[in-house]
Amino acid sequence: MCKKNNLMFVAAIALAIALAGCDWFRKSSARETIFDKIVNIPKELVLEIPQLPPLCDELPGLKNGFADIQDGKLYYEEEGQGIPLVLINGGPGGTHHTFHPYF
Repeated sequence: MCKKNNLMFVAAIALAIALAGCDWFRKSSARETIFDKIVNIPKELVLEIPQLPPLCDELPGLKNGFADIQDGKLYYEEEGQGIPLVLINGGPGGTHHTFHPYF
């Protein structure tokens, strides 16, 4: 039992020292540090972002729309010629825009 009390005492002292050491980061200094979290963005860097149409709207021959199904709608796109290809939502980690040049 004495061994357990000694271990708890040592753990309490170590915790107190660790918590006291955390105050070191909060020291005020004359210089700005990364811990100050001061954000300064000059107005010259803030630019208006132009509104651009989606890239798919510019593809020639692309037909898209919604098909009515039982309790909702299903979005579809149709383009190109040949054997139909069905792409299921949730592909390999991104949007389908990267596939368009290959169809």
